[in-house]
Amino acid sequence: MSDSSEKDAAIKLLYLLSVTKSDIKFPDHYVQELKTVNQSAHSYQLSPYDYPAQKRPDNTQSGRSINLTVKSIRPPRFTATVSASSKDLVYNVKKQLVQSVPELKDIHESQLKLMLKTKVLPDTTTLGSHVPDGEDALSLMVMVGKLEAGAENSSLVAAEAVTPNPEKASKALSAEAMDVDLKISETAWSKVYAILEGEISDKSRLDAYFEKIKSLAI
Repeated sequence: MSDSSEKDAAIKLLYLLSVTKSDIKFPDHYVQELKTVNQSAHSYQLSPYDYPAQKRPDNTQSGRSINLTVKSIRPPRFTATVSASSKDLVYNVKKQLVQSVPELKDIHESQLKLMLKTKVLPDTTTLGSHVPDGEDALSLMVMVGKLEAGAENSSLVAAEAVTPNPEKASKALSAEAMDVDLKISETAWSKVYAILEGEISDKSRLDAYFEKIKSLAI
């Protein structure tokens, strides 16, 4: 280290010692007796403005109860009052109507269209999304339409798709096989025979196997 560098370091050290000098010599000098404390280090004044209380959002598990009044605008004519949760889907409300209203005993929920004024409520929306905040009642109109194709027997169709009838499947395959006109050229049969010849060394067994394949294809 050069003389100038040592001199600069010494000057900086002396400066630090001068600015950090303190008269505190004992630990007791750091502590103030509690009885001598008149006020906190920071004082906070109350705001003169009266802020309105914030409304707590509806985060309950079941949601708030909504009283529904449903009136049909075409036959079958009825007016019903049901209670539902704000978190219920519109589709679940339709099912509840079908189960509780006698006039809808032969109606499928897919036939119902719930309307608020002139707006049709989507099945996948919650009931609470159509009710204004602070209200617990809602009046809806319902229109009963025709049964959509396959709606009533959708479960039966799904079951048959998972477990098909073996007899029906066999008949379908037979009919399909009869409609197929297989025309295999002699060149193609020669190639098939050549492939089998590389796999089966016994000539009699090879010929028998080849003829069996040809009989199945015809």
